[in-house]
Amino acid sequence: ARTVAVYYNGNFEENVRYTLRDTPCGEVVGRNVCCYREGVRMLFPNDQVLQDLVAESYLGVVLWGSTGVPIGLIATIGRKPLANRELAEEILQMVSGRAAAELERQLHEEERLRLEQQLLHAQKLESLGILAGGIAHDFNNILTGILGNSSLGLMRIDPGSPAVENLQNIEKGAVR
Repeated sequence: ARTVAVYYNGNFEENVRYTLRDTPCGEVVGRNVCCYREGVRMLFPNDQVLQDLVAESYLGVVLWGSTGVPIGLIATIGRKPLANRELAEEILQMVSGRAAAELERQLHEEERLRLEQQLLHAQKLESLGILAGGIAHDFNNILTGILGNSSLGLMRIDPGSPAVENLQNIEKGAVR
């Protein structure tokens, strides 16, 4: 899992990564609310975050997107047993709705920016293609004039003239 932010001892840490296996966070998916009122550190001894925080309680809820798929989770970890489970669950449910909406808005904004960058790149390639096509067309017009004049020169010149080889070389170069 990758966190958006972790608030710990008055400070925010962003982009914290950790595994969900053997953690209470892994238990949240598929439930409305996952609650461990006390002893969460003992229930999940392999969760280093819980051990480092000296955690006692845990409350987590899935963040649901507008299409009904989970897009994240929000959790609170306490150093004391959870005194009022019902109140904590209600507050977390309210916060999770707003957090899910904001997270989904952020994900849509990132997708919009990514698509804008793709469009800009495609437009640049299209402009480059139009420019290259225009240059090729202009260059072809110049070569057509060279080929036409060299052919006319070859028709008008004496076949034994030393200039014949020069005109033939001009014609070969223009064709190539």
